Amino acid sequence: MDNLAEGKQEVMVNGKPRHVLGYLQDFLFHPKRAMTPVRALSGGERNRLLLARLFLKPSQSADP
Repeated sequence: MDNLAEGKQEVMVNGKPRHVLGYLQDFLFHPKRAMTPVRALSGGERNRLLLARLFLKPSQSADP
């Protein structure tokens, strides 16, 4: 959870605040598992966490 939100309880999704655990549940993380250190996650869980982090970053649009 700290890896995703940098110690914060909320993340911004589509301009709206969301609780980190709720956001991670969208990526199929059980709340208890979301508190697990990254080094203890399986490869698939690490990939889902990476996707969650990528979707939080603003997109770079090629539109003029």
